[in-house]
Amino acid sequence: MKKINKRLRESFSFVLLLSISSFFGACEKDHSVSSHTFDDPVAERVSKPQISVTACATTYDTFEIVFKVVSDEEPYGCTIFYGESAKKTDSPNLNKSSSCRLYKHDSNTKTYYYKSQHAGFHEGWYLYYYGETSNSAGEAKTQIKWDVFPKIAQTH
Repeated sequence: MKKINKRLRESFSFVLLLSISSFFGACEKDHSVSSHTFDDPVAERVSKPQISVTACATTYDTFEIVFKVVSDEEPYGCTIFYGESAKKTDSPNLNKSSSCRLYKHDSNTKTYYYKSQHAGFHEGWYLYYYGETSNSAGEAKTQIKWDVFPKIAQTH
């Protein structure tokens, strides 16, 4: 009986060792077979996002903007680039940027709305800005736009 148990344990150990070695052997890369990468069918269906300005408001020193992004997949976010100028210019310095906050998503139309608000601007100055977004298919930008901060009426 002891001989049978010993033989059974040895057989079991051999089968277990063989199973483990074949498992790890299957994980090794076979260098004789050429590898081929398959195109991801989901990535092929995703198109670049589209971005537009849907609302923009200025007060004497604040600016609020809403960007509308239509995208097949959730965008990586939305960023506003902006800068101020005392006078109208053809080459504005857009030296500031900030991330916009996602505040609304319509899954039926694949539309995302991003909002940004800033304060501390100069009365009567020009604000230049544009928005940018991206997804796995690429990036999209709005055209550079401008707005003027109104001056406070002085009463004497």
